[in-house]
Amino acid sequence: MGFYREEISEIWERLKMRDFNSDDTDPMRHQYRELSDDEKEVVAKIKDLGQTFLDYVNTLGVANSRECAIARTKMEEAVMWAVKAVTAL
Repeated sequence: MGFYREEISEIWERLKMRDFNSDDTDPMRHQYRELSDDEKEVVAKIKDLGQTFLDYVNTLGVANSRECAIARTKMEEAVMWAVKAVTAL
């Protein structure tokens, strides 16, 4: 899993170099913005990591428990917020 962290950190550093004007943000996303290749790569890695976690939870002997259901929901939420952070730039 460490290789994902290094790759995402490297891409994130490149994304931070972009010009960012807070006047250009739209929290409700009324307009679609085409993602750069770097952003698409980060989003894909975030989703891959989230799926890896979900796949692992599903292998547990207690995968149908309420606690695992909450863990899955929280991971889905974490992925959603991480993707929103990347695409909000």
